[in-house]
Amino acid sequence: MPRNVILAASFPATADRLFDMYLDPQAHAAFTGAPVTIEPRPGTPFRAFDGMLTGTMLHVEPKRLIVQTWRSANWPAEAMDAVLTFSFWQEGDAARIELVHVNVPDEDFAGVSQGWEKYYWKPWLAHLSECPLDLRKVAVAHDITAVSRLITFVEDLLYEHSHEPPQRLSTERPGKQSC
Repeated sequence: MPRNVILAASFPATADRLFDMYLDPQAHAAFTGAPVTIEPRPGTPFRAFDGMLTGTMLHVEPKRLIVQTWRSANWPAEAMDAVLTFSFWQEGDAARIELVHVNVPDEDFAGVSQGWEKYYWKPWLAHLSECPLDLRKVAVAHDITAVSRLITFVEDLLYEHSHEPPQRLSTERPGKQSC
């Protein structure tokens, strides 16, 4: 049964900068260490980590929200594509990214949940800091209230594309990660 990943991370940058970095192929590759194909327009392809991740951009609200389909090459062939939603929030001198990743196959739930920190949050923070990583600066949270509006948005988006009534999404979250 598919599951959902709900995470948030804070970074020492502006929300605008983080949004731009995710959608700019050169900046995205600089912090992940791997080439990426991405454009800020609905219908355009997403490809990262030598094709291990693929998808399509569904919706972009400039400087605020990114929604894309997302699929790992590790997933079973019969698994549906996931929907990934990022929202970007300014918090004083830092910014927060809230992530909702819907329909992650159970077989890869732990890998995807841990992969966000390993392949995105930590390298992104290190890239921004240009100094040794200080894990105290990364705040990973599981705040259902803060992202519930994103779940509703994703449910509506899925309904819009599938024309089937949305089902109530599970909000099961991964266990707490150790450093």
